[in-house]
Amino acid sequence: MTILPALLAEENSALIDNALDLMVVLDATGHILRANAAALPLLGYAPDELVGRHYNEVVHPEQREEALGIQGSLQNEYPERPDIPLRMRRRDGRVVLMSMPRARPSRTSASS
Repeated sequence: MTILPALLAEENSALIDNALDLMVVLDATGHILRANAAALPLLGYAPDELVGRHYNEVVHPEQREEALGIQGSLQNEYPERPDIPLRMRRRDGRVVLMSMPRARPSRTSASS
């Protein structure tokens, strides 16, 4: 059985887009490349409003330094803290507590 990469990508995309949890894809510098629809009810931002922003822009000001300090750890293969609770600021100023788990970048291998 062969699974075409485009079909797999489409299925993964649907899982992310329809998740009730906020899911974002960050680049190596912490800028948001993609956010799912949960951004709107949880943070008050449409997904496209978050794209291009640094994730730290929605972290509570009192925790921004800590968030920047853990960014490097999250990029390690074995992070010091694999799951970090962060206070996030919604567009309306309210604070919500979220957890930022580290997810490994997907690795694809060529098959013969």
